[in-house]
Amino acid sequence: MKRQKFINLTQLKYKLFNFVHWYNNIRIHGSLNYLIPVEFRKTTVHIKSVIKMVANPFAILLTVIDSINNNIFTILFH
Repeated sequence: MKRQKFINLTQLKYKLFNFVHWYNNIRIHGSLNYLIPVEFRKTTVHIKSVIKMVANPFAILLTVIDSINNNIFTILFH
């Protein structure tokens, strides 16, 4: 987009939108492990959620116990 001249603001917005879309959704980034930013964000969000679960085994254990208790309560009282 360097040194381009635009006829009007609409043309500028259109070109800018296309550039940002290309940059975030098509162009591979070496600094993001050769992924496009959209894919990198999906990967890192998933990895962070897995790390939280693994880093806190006590929370996982409590969730499992709570689930078991709910199932037992349902069997006994319904």
